[in-house]
Amino acid sequence: MIRLIRFSRMLVLSFLVTQQTVYADDHPIPDEYVYCTVCHGILFGGNVATAAPKLTGLSAWYIESQLRAFRDGLRGTHIEDLAGLEMRPMAEMLSEERLSQVSRLVATLPNQNQLDNPGKRTERGKQLYSGCGACHGADGRGNQQFAAPNLVTQDSWYLIKQLNNYRNNIRGTQDRDIPGRQMRSAVSGLESEQDLIDVVSFIQSMQ
Repeated sequence: MIRLIRFSRMLVLSFLVTQQTVYADDHPIPDEYVYCTVCHGILFGGNVATAAPKLTGLSAWYIESQLRAFRDGLRGTHIEDLAGLEMRPMAEMLSEERLSQVSRLVATLPNQNQLDNPGKRTERGKQLYSGCGACHGADGRGNQQFAAPNLVTQDSWYLIKQLNNYRNNIRGTQDRDIPGRQMRSAVSGLESEQDLIDVVSFIQSMQ
C-alpha cells in the first residue's frame, strides 16, 4: 500500500518537475524543491489530504532539525506513521547544504495563517496549555533553546495528529530524540480526545 502511494506521488512529481519553477504570487520556488510542493502544497501551505503540515511560519532552525530527524531515523520509522515513512526517504536525499538551504527558503515565505479553530472550549484549553508554555512560550511562538517550535501558525488537524502520535508512542520513542521524549511525557496529562481538541483550540486562538 505504501509503495503504491509513493508510486502515485512520484508520477505527480515527475509531472511537476517538467513544469519548471512553480510560482505563487511573487515567491518562486526553485526547481530543485518543486517536489516538496507535491505533498506540502504551493508555498508550503500544507495539505491535509497528504497529511503534510504547513511549514510557513516555522523557524529555519526547527525545519532543519526535523529534516535531520527524518534523515537520521529519529522520525518516520513507526509502521503507523505513514506520512513519516514517506517523508524519511525525501529527507535522505538532501545533502547538508540542501537541507540548510531549503530550511532557510521556507522560513522566508509568507506565513499563511488561517484560523482553523477545532472547538470553542478555549478556557479549558488555556488551563491544559499552562504546562506547555514552559517550552513553547506563553504566546505559543516557540523557543529554540528548548527545541520547541512555533505552534500558533500550524493547522489544528496537524497539531492534533502529532499530539496523538506522541500519546500513542508513534513519535518520540527514540533514545536520541530528547525533545520527542519530553513531549511524550508532556502529553501524558492530555487524557482524552477532547483534551487535545481543547488545548489546540486555545493554541489556535492565540493567532
